[in-house]
Amino acid sequence: MKFRVNINLRPSGGYVFNDEEGMRHEADDLITLIANVALYRERTGREAGDPLNEVQNQLLARYPKLEQR
Repeated sequence: MKFRVNINLRPSGGYVFNDEEGMRHEADDLITLIANVALYRERTGREAGDPLNEVQNQLLARYPKLEQR
């Protein structure tokens, strides 16, 4: 698992991901958020996609300072 988001920093708005259907996913940490998105998609019969990159891309778009250096 390759993280581009620094998991030692917490975004000011918390770990949140809004999917294309408008569902808001929240978790206490990045790993749990990614797992929750993947499990939600599996439970609802949606296409798996790439939750790892989708969540990180959205977080970095909102909080660019979270990017690992």
